[in-house]
This record gives sequence, C-alpha cells and structure tokens, in this order.
Amino acid sequence: MTLVGPWSSNDSDLQDALDSIAALIQVRQSVMVITADQLLNAKASPPMVLASVDDDVMAQEIFAVVSYQSLTTDYTLGDATQFYIGPRSSPTSNYCLQPFGTNLIDGTFTPPVIAKVPAVNPLVNSQAFFPSQDLVLTHNGSAELSGGDGILTVRLYYILVELG
Repeated sequence: MTLVGPWSSNDSDLQDALDSIAALIQVRQSVMVITADQLLNAKASPPMVLASVDDDVMAQEIFAVVSYQSLTTDYTLGDATQFYIGPRSSPTSNYCLQPFGTNLIDGTFTPPVIAKVPAVNPLVNSQAFFPSQDLVLTHNGSAELSGGDGILTVRLYYILVELG
C-alpha cells in the first residue's frame, strides 16, 4: 500500500504504519471448482466453497466472483431461483454473501457468464458458530437441479479475523 497525497513525501512514520497494517490484513483468495456431479447434488450434499478455519480465527468474506462454463448442456432449474453461499449447517438462512440467480447456469446469458457477489448485511450468531463450519454452495429449489454438465468456479475473497 502506498500513501498518496500532500503528505506522501514527508511522513515516513505514517507510511510505515500503513505498511504494517497492510502486512496484517491480507486479502486471501480461495478458488473452488464445482463439478457437474456436485451441482446436480447441491441440495442434498452442498459442495464446499471454503474449508473451516481454526477455532480462534474466522473468515470475514468480502466478495466472490462465480463463473460458469457450459460444456454441452445447460442445467434445468426446476423451481430453484437463488444460489446461496453460507455455513454448512444453515446456508440458506445464515448466508454470508448475497444470494445470486440460478439463471447463471441455465443458458439465459451468452457465455462466458459471471456473477459478482458482494458480502451480505451483518450476520449475528454465537461466536462458536463462525469458525467451525465449512462454507458451502446450495440453492433454494425443492429438488435437485437436472440435466446439465457445466462447471462453476467460485473465487472467494476474504480476510482472517482473530477471535478474542
């Protein structure tokens, strides 16, 4: 991080402080490829997007970019309208990123197709709830998706926060 402004040429202490903060707060990236088999079973067995972290640390999600690569056949959605990324125990009610449209994978858009997914509003729960669960991807349909063979790539950006 570089300090820019009228003070940038004469305040090395401030620059040093900013450099220290940048070293402590590192934005991390997790890339998970979700296969067709995983998407076709995402209701019963949601695929992992980010593994759980240590008990003393939690991930603070910033945003995700989800891309869809159609192979030969797009998916049939049934009544599924939204994808959710959230903790394994309750991804559709305690989701940590905004829900995004399942039309990402049904052929609605000309490939390549991406979803820019920002973080959600505050999520309140017991401290023990946050570090101990994988983040997974699921949808709100009453049944599994069907018929497709494309893949999703989820790029999740986050920082780690120490719990104390």
